[in-house]
Order: sequence, then C-alpha cells, then structure tokens
Amino acid sequence: MRGLDKKNAILGIIATLFWVIWFVCVLALFGHATTVGKHRDSLGIVMQQTNPNSFIAGNVTNVEFAGKPENYGMVVRVQPIGTYTLYTEDILLCSDPSEFFAGHSNPMVLVYETVSHHMVEGIGCHELKAVRDVLPEKLK
Repeated sequence: MRGLDKKNAILGIIATLFWVIWFVCVLALFGHATTVGKHRDSLGIVMQQTNPNSFIAGNVTNVEFAGKPENYGMVVRVQPIGTYTLYTEDILLCSDPSEFFAGHSNPMVLVYETVSHHMVEGIGCHELKAVRDVLPEKLK
C-alpha cells in the first residue's frame, strides 16, 4: 500500500507542475501588460508613451539631394552646438522639406521622427517635423 501512495504523490506533483506550466504559458501568450509604446486612451486615440522625435541643434552647413527622381531625399549636414568645428552629423530627410527652412537662420533646431520611414539608396530617411531658431528674432 505504501508503494501506491508514493506513486500517487508523484503523479499528483507531475500533474500540478503541468497545470502550473500551462497556466504560465497562457499568461505569456495572452497577457498584454506593457507600459512602453503606444496605448489607446478612453476615446480610442493612440497615445505615445515615449518621445517619437529626435532633436539636433546647430548650424546647417550643407544641403544635398540624394536618390532618384521617383525616390529621393535631402541630406542635411549639421555642425551641432557645443562640438568642435570639424564635427558634423548628416541626416537624411525624406523628399524635399525645403519649405521648413524658409525664414530660419543658423543656429537652428531640427525636429524629426526618430524612426526612418522608407529607404533612399539603401539608407533610411526621416520625416522632418519642424525647424526652429535657437535665438529669438529680438536677440539676433
């Protein structure tokens, strides 16, 4: 009789472990409890929990177009504020966002989406969102 109790106890432990593992797997597959990324508010509007934009402040030193007429972008070379003179960063912007630069002068802040939207010549391009002057017009 003792051997039968031991066997039943082992089978009970195995069955319990099976159900615990099954329950954890179901929670892992169907549980969506994240706090990072996009969420919908009570009106169904997607709300960002992280900043989707990147910013660079500095002097625009060069602008060139890259790609083919049907798929092109604008490469903007920026010498960031607070870096040594020879340091520059190139940003590939989608299409031709020249109208954003109208009326602005160096130094300026470029606001663009961090995630690239499509490829131009095999390089991801970014959507320019805004251009702002670093110094107000009164102080220039």
